[in-house]
Amino acid sequence: MKISNCTNYSDVISKLKFIIIFVCIFGIFFPNAALSETVRNTKTFDPNSHFWGSAYWTHEIPRDFLTNTADIKLKIRVYQFNDWGTLDLFCSNSSTFNYGSATTATGKPGFIRRISRTNIPNTSAFYEISGTLNQSQLEWLNDDGVIHLALIGDEYRDPAWGGYKAIFYLEFSELTAIREKVTLYSLVVNSTNPASEVAITSATGHEGTTSYTLQLPEGTSAYLTAPEYHGTGTSRKSFMSWSGDISSNNQTINVNMNGNKTVTANYVDDPELVGTPDWIKVPPKSKTGSYMVSWDSSSTSGVTYMLEEATNDSFTTGLRQAYSGTATSAVINDRSIDVTYYYRVKAIKTGYADSVWKTGANGCLVRHNVHKMSLPGVLILLLDVK
Repeated sequence: MKISNCTNYSDVISKLKFIIIFVCIFGIFFPNAALSETVRNTKTFDPNSHFWGSAYWTHEIPRDFLTNTADIKLKIRVYQFNDWGTLDLFCSNSSTFNYGSATTATGKPGFIRRISRTNIPNTSAFYEISGTLNQSQLEWLNDDGVIHLALIGDEYRDPAWGGYKAIFYLEFSELTAIREKVTLYSLVVNSTNPASEVAITSATGHEGTTSYTLQLPEGTSAYLTAPEYHGTGTSRKSFMSWSGDISSNNQTINVNMNGNKTVTANYVDDPELVGTPDWIKVPPKSKTGSYMVSWDSSSTSGVTYMLEEATNDSFTTGLRQAYSGTATSAVINDRSIDVTYYYRVKAIKTGYADSVWKTGANGCLVRHNVHKMSLPGVLILLLDVK
């Protein structure tokens, strides 16, 4: 149709309407036209070389082939059936087959179909035999891109019965798989600080360790969860945000695959602190200058405690280390009279950041109850009335 030959604009419009209607009707009645594709994989055999008992072979299918139907077709000549008079076609996702017995084979997961004398009446001719894989068997096509086939003939024979083996010839085996065309997009999952080795979990099966890439069908919703922390001790990092095609402060995000997407889980340094003791007890007074300071244990196991002493509550004068060890108390000796001593404690562990200091609520004043003063010929007693 050449529009330039139309002398009437109404004629042009009517013809355009006809084209539009035709396209719409075609889409309604042929919705899968150009929406599916077929892959075939053929295994050829020497038609003059016979099999005794059973035959095993494989077919390869692309791993990204999201199959919705698959058929297997054989060209076979059976010279002699076994005692049972049958050959059974099986598939498996490995080289191991669960075929049971002649009476239970049809109920096994890998069973495709049974071939008998009814299907192949003439022992000198080749026949084409076909079977369809069921839905659970189709899933095996995506395991490793290989599906294993077997034609079971003699595994059912009873040795006590004797009998005879199946003898057959194969010309070819063809696996035909059909799938809906699927648009695949790349999902790239990265991390920063560190740039790798962050384990991302997923409620939708899209987990991995950064950095990793997934090929996902259009419309897929990929839920990704970044761990709250990565690493331990002084190397620990804490989650900060997701960036890239999705910006979020939530650990879990939902990535809608309507195009290629890249997301990055960002972390910041957050050294793991040793647990700080909840309390420290300091006696308010001492008459002798010897006393005990005690404290709560750390929530972190295997720590060492450091106790510091000072003569002011800001720990800027008279500062010394009064104790270091694993005990939760320390005996203080030989403190000077009329001096108040203040104490603080922290927990330490190799590979961790030190805990914060826990400071006593009060200091300890060292003061004797009785002071003796001597004057010539006079004994004066000063009583401490406090």
